[in-house]
Amino acid sequence: MALGALVALGLLCALPGSLPADTLVLEGGRTLRGHVVRTATEVLFNPYRSQAPSMTFGQRRLALAEVKRIEPDEDEGTLHAALERALAQPAAARDEALRALWATARRRSLRDLATRVAEQGLALGMTDADLLKQVGGPERWSARRRGDVRLDAALAARVAGLLSMPRAPERAAALVRLAGETGLVLDLRHVERMARSLDEPVGVLEEQPLAWPVTGVPASARFTLYVPPDLHPLVPAPLVIALHGGGTLERPDRTRVVAGSGKDMLPLVLPGARQRGWLVLCPTALEAPWDTPAHRALLEAALAEVGARWNVDLARVHLVGVGEGAEGAWALGASMAERLASVAVAGGPPSGLASTLLGRGLCVWVGHGEADERFPVEPVRKLAARLVEQADFTYCELPEAGHGLAAEAEQDWYRAIEGRRNPRARDAWPQPSLALPPGEAEQAARGDLAAVGGAGLPGDMPAERLWDVLPRAEGGAAAERLLALRPAGMRERASALLAQRDASRSARTEAAWLLGELGDPQAGLVLGEVLRGSDDPALRLACARALRRLADPQSVEDLRWALQDAWQAHQRASFTGGRVPLVAFERLVRLCGALVEALARVGQAAEVGPDIEQALVLGALKDPRPVEGRRGPGASPSSLRADLVRSVARAYRTLGVEATLVDMLRATVRRDAAATEALVTGLREGVGR
Repeated sequence: MALGALVALGLLCALPGSLPADTLVLEGGRTLRGHVVRTATEVLFNPYRSQAPSMTFGQRRLALAEVKRIEPDEDEGTLHAALERALAQPAAARDEALRALWATARRRSLRDLATRVAEQGLALGMTDADLLKQVGGPERWSARRRGDVRLDAALAARVAGLLSMPRAPERAAALVRLAGETGLVLDLRHVERMARSLDEPVGVLEEQPLAWPVTGVPASARFTLYVPPDLHPLVPAPLVIALHGGGTLERPDRTRVVAGSGKDMLPLVLPGARQRGWLVLCPTALEAPWDTPAHRALLEAALAEVGARWNVDLARVHLVGVGEGAEGAWALGASMAERLASVAVAGGPPSGLASTLLGRGLCVWVGHGEADERFPVEPVRKLAARLVEQADFTYCELPEAGHGLAAEAEQDWYRAIEGRRNPRARDAWPQPSLALPPGEAEQAARGDLAAVGGAGLPGDMPAERLWDVLPRAEGGAAAERLLALRPAGMRERASALLAQRDASRSARTEAAWLLGELGDPQAGLVLGEVLRGSDDPALRLACARALRRLADPQSVEDLRWALQDAWQAHQRASFTGGRVPLVAFERLVRLCGALVEALARVGQAAEVGPDIEQALVLGALKDPRPVEGRRGPGASPSSLRADLVRSVARAYRTLGVEATLVDMLRATVRRDAAATEALVTGLREGVGR
């Protein structure tokens, strides 16, 4: 590697004064591998590779004169972690880091990684001849890039726009057009999963039941989940499965129950996941111990459901257990090894399965407290001594720490696994779970996602059967068929379905669409009630769009209330670090855009103009909190802000508001070129039907 590339790679891999795992070359020629900390007077070397600052077990102190050189680690996991960091840097530093990574991957004969780095760099605008050669030259690169959303930012933005279309039939038709124009190859089932994922909840979701029941898993099964607030269905994210400890407790009647829960486990592993944008799945044990067929079925079912609702990088699924959960991690990790990138245990007993897991190519991390009274440290030290030479093994022992997973150990564990991938991954790119074929449980609940265009609906299906189809994938096509047939009592039936709280979201949103298309003013009452009474963003959006279509002046108060409520709820929300996640801002923009355009069709300027100004012009558009996140292609704070400005301007044009309101909007966005352009466009367009 050229000196410049070596320096760039070292900067990527290094913490201040340390490298994650290094080769230490002594003056006599002997080499040592482990974790190195360099000080002004000596070199601290630990063969167990832990980077925890207080990890001193096994540490050696070497005088600087004894050390000839320190070589940064170049194993595949370290390089993948370096790639993630490189992509987050400003353009100039990013390009230099990518060149260094490409050269290292080539020298290490990591062909898949070298190809991904080359493709990633070329897609980002790098013009290096060596990178072009890596991908087969200009013609092959052009063919490779065509129709691939990972390599074409403009195409990715168009797909992101397609996903935000409100109804499945519209998305299906748009996908056909887009494929013809760009060569895009996307399974309709994949598109539908991504579109539905946009409206899935994010953040901490406590004690969730399985949405899609599975044979062999009791209805009482629960899991707690963390979904990064800026997760986008086009950008897969790693997933941690975390098994709680606690064992069992004996009740006064001598029955035994599980102690601990997924809800209790989440705080132990959440800081590192939140910092990195990873998902976390914490199931609650059905019984003790963890190593049972029921728990294997629960983990498989929960993993399948989470992967079908949010985009998980299947090459980076990690399992960790604490205490009794550590015993489960050893056993379940061995039985699920083909699905995992790493297995970690903290505060648990040693196991011979550690060697088995390492032999199957998985990364293994073991953490323990020196003062652990539940599981003494000595047997764990013996395990670590046997495995210390294994390249993908890390042992972290914290002096004076007791039982469990301390914060310092949690950070060490995340550092050890952050670049590790499933050794069976087909290439170096993320492996999106949403691209997998739907499983039996999902198909039973959702129907055939490939049939959203209605191809599977018999042409002579009676209206009564069509109502039954609304909750399923073909629900959009069934709604359109019902609208064409207009059976007796249609408004009443759709109103009842929309008001039914235990009905599926898809059925209720299609009912809202029907009510808007029917044009019956009497439907406005139930639409307004659901708009006020639901906290589901997707359902409220469907009602707002239906009310806009209905254009009934009687709905003005419901729309005014919803607009103020949407902004006030957003204003009250407490976001980590005072930064608004991009997904939260995107949902606010989608809902408020629909609400103001509906208000423009039903209200009077003097009545609703001040509401729009207060909530959006002086509210959302002046919110001082920065909007940040990696929500995905096509969505950025600037583009979303422009979308909202355009909706407000369209509403102002239709309402014919006084000039001072337009002037205030213009003053609010004057320093934003995209928003200013959107303002001009919106004032020209107005709100149509």
